[in-house]
Amino acid sequence: MAVSKVVSDLAVNLREFMADRGLTQQKLAALSGVKQTTISLYLRPEARNNDAATGKRSSPTLAGVEAIASALQVEIWELLLLLTPKQRGVVKSVLAVVAEHTANQELQTPRLGGLPPPVKPLAPRKPRAVRAARKSTGSTRKRASASPLTPTENKRRAYP
Repeated sequence: MAVSKVVSDLAVNLREFMADRGLTQQKLAALSGVKQTTISLYLRPEARNNDAATGKRSSPTLAGVEAIASALQVEIWELLLLLTPKQRGVVKSVLAVVAEHTANQELQTPRLGGLPPPVKPLAPRKPRAVRAARKSTGSTRKRASASPLTPTENKRRAYP
């Protein structure tokens, strides 16, 4: 089974960030709290074993990637997207502008005309046990019959 693009991009980016910071697998493991063998498998995804039952390879966990990103002092997306340094700089500057704009919007919160009011959230469902109990005992309400005739009489009447 082929290695996914995200997993292979993670391997390339992880190798690059480790080289930039002069970190070995052991040092990164100590900084991040992720086992050295796991980091080794992140660096060489083709070495990950297939699951005997499903035939699929196990993927890196989000918790592991987050811990490594924190130890390398980068954002998670920087590990998962394969970008050139120039592209990475463009993305960071765009994110900074968006963050600044979002902060300004939260301070001002203008109400734009023509937009519908916020949607009222749906009422929460009753717990499953309550719904099951009601179903097993029958409904507490009696339905009004559309016709005063019994169901048998209704059938006779509908099909002469």
